[in-house]
Amino acid sequence: MLFVLAGNGPVRHSFPKPKGIIAAKLKRQADGVDRRYQALTAREMELQEALTLQLTNRNMDNLLQFRETVAAGLNNPTPEDKRRFLEILQVTVTVTNGIAIVTCRLGGIPLQFRLTEFNKS
Repeated sequence: MLFVLAGNGPVRHSFPKPKGIIAAKLKRQADGVDRRYQALTAREMELQEALTLQLTNRNMDNLLQFRETVAAGLNNPTPEDKRRFLEILQVTVTVTNGIAIVTCRLGGIPLQFRLTEFNKS
């Protein structure tokens, strides 16, 4: 049954219910859509959980270790060290209209840079 709003209220249109091969094919397609929807919903929940990083004791230990390393004066960090520190701080860089905005988990005022200033020769 299909309802369409027209003027003063809904107008009812009736279509015959499919039978036989067509009904079976529609049922298979609907079941496939339902399976994909359930899989995507489950995946979305997994991704949401992954994005929600809780400050656990391990994370706090990592942040304290980072603070101590910086305080001690990290002179020659490896690229892996730099990457690890950026991941721990959850640093994000968003570029819009030639302006980069840098934020991290610690909050504070985001840093802004005009990228055109860095390209001058």
